[in-house]
Order: sequence, then C-alpha cells, then structure tokens
Amino acid sequence: MAAFALALPRFAEYGEAVPEGMPLTAKIRLGYEDASRFEEIVHGIHEAGADELAVHARTKFDGYRPPAYWRRVAPIVADGDATTTINGEIWTVADSLAARRASGCRHVMLGRAALAAPDLAARIRANALAAAPMDWTAIVDTVQAQFHASDTGSPRHVGNRTKQWLAYLRRTYPEANGLFARLRALHDRDSMDAAFEQHRAADHDRVPAARRA
Repeated sequence: MAAFALALPRFAEYGEAVPEGMPLTAKIRLGYEDASRFEEIVHGIHEAGADELAVHARTKFDGYRPPAYWRRVAPIVADGDATTTINGEIWTVADSLAARRASGCRHVMLGRAALAAPDLAARIRANALAAAPMDWTAIVDTVQAQFHASDTGSPRHVGNRTKQWLAYLRRTYPEANGLFARLRALHDRDSMDAAFEQHRAADHDRVPAARRA
C-alpha cells in the first residue's frame, strides 16, 4: 500500500489545481491484491478532496475476471449518497439494477459494455429491461463514421481502433463477426470502405437463428 500513501498527496495537488466550481472526481478499485484496506482508501480519497467517486468493484489483482464484487462497496455508501458510482461487469440493464441494489449506489459507470452495446446507457436510463439493443444496421453506420473520423490518420495504424471496437461488439451482435472477418487483414481506407459495403450487400453477414443456437 506504499503506492497509495504516495498517491494521495498527488491527488490532493490535482484538487488544488481544479478551477473553483469544478468537481474533483476519482476512480479506484477495491485494492491491489485484496480489499482489506478498501474503506481506508476511500476515506483517504475523500480527505484529499474528492467530490465524486467511482468504484470498480474488483482489485488490481482481479483484473477484469468476472465477477465484480458489488456488495463490497456497500459499506462506504451512506444513505442518500448520490456521489458514489458503481462500476464493473455491468453489461445489461439487469446487471445495472443488480449492481445498484447490491452496492447501494444510485449511479453506474459503463466501460467495455458501452463499446459492446452503444445504446446501453440509454436503455439503463429508461429502465428498459425488455428492450432489444440498437439495430445492427445503425451500428454499422456508426462504426464506419467513427472509422472515418478518428481511425484513418496514421497510415501505419489505419483501422486498428475499428477492429478493436468490433471485437467488443461481437459480444452483443453476431453480425460483427462477419464484418470483423472482412476487415481483419485490411489496412487502408478504400479497401476497408469497400468491405463495409460488401458486408451490407451480404445482408450484414447475418447468422441464421438455427446456426446461432
């Protein structure tokens, strides 16, 4: 925990540099190897000036391996607390409800799930448990627009971020596998744009329901 002791003064310095009226926020995990000093960490963060806190409900040692330990956050969430946010393994609307119920937090933070299902935040806000994810045809248009806007600037790395995004989208959309396969070996804008059009022409590489099962 030596690193934690060293980090707090620096965090306090960040707080002093934040303009007046702007909140100072922090995101932490439960701990490094274990969560034995979690409450101490939270106390130190608040003492250093944090106005809002997001907690990824796993330790550094846990990495991103399921599950997330939402219940371990509950002891630091006071009644009426609107400044502590729960994060970790929230992939669906049902997950968001379970995470808030277990942790006592009013709000959730999305990470990888926002890449896997770009409309998830809207469905969570609407408490739309039964709503289907955004249609894949609209997702493809969004992915291609983002490819043009931010993934063609470096000739050596054209399309890398787009392929990484598709790797997450495959969690929600089987069709993403087909588009990823078309783009995987391509490294220039024109050929990748052609692959997007081929994907659309092939009915978005849709997987028949029988084959999905």
